[in-house]
Amino acid sequence: MRAIAVIVLVGILSLPMDTQAQQLKDWTDIDCAKSKILLPEGHGLRCRTVEYAPQDQGTSGGAFTRFNAYSRADSGKTTFYLLTEATIGGYVYSSGMLQVLKTFPAGKDAHSISEPLARDGINYLRFTARTGENCVAARKLGPGHSMGYRWILIASHCGQSAVTLAPQQEQAFMDTMRVR
Repeated sequence: MRAIAVIVLVGILSLPMDTQAQQLKDWTDIDCAKSKILLPEGHGLRCRTVEYAPQDQGTSGGAFTRFNAYSRADSGKTTFYLLTEATIGGYVYSSGMLQVLKTFPAGKDAHSISEPLARDGINYLRFTARTGENCVAARKLGPGHSMGYRWILIASHCGQSAVTLAPQQEQAFMDTMRVR
């Protein structure tokens, strides 16, 4: 399987369904109940989506939909990105966890990065953000399909500055990584 960066997941602009037009399309705010990311209730999450048909890194070139959910609360910052096929025959693929980490703003200048870890079908890293928050970045791969996956969900959670995330906080965060 080709190893291509997941950075495609976080672009704010993407190609529309009509690739002949070569116009860019923006993220659209949506009700989180309409997201394919199965989100926990009561976390103040905001949700967005965009559809596109790229010949781009991270996809097979078919039509795809991206979903995003994010929250900034006293307990920390949480971000989810989902890339999912929108047409039969499409698939998505991913590279290693260090590329996943760089997908998130907190991961761009991260330090104290752990070795990649795995738990319950989720790959993850612990790291410290430039701003001092202790964080975890995780990736969950959907069902295998063709040369890749039907979907890939990546997420990050950063606690308050200088507060170490307890193992039960990490587990609770990873338990929220679900797709409809």
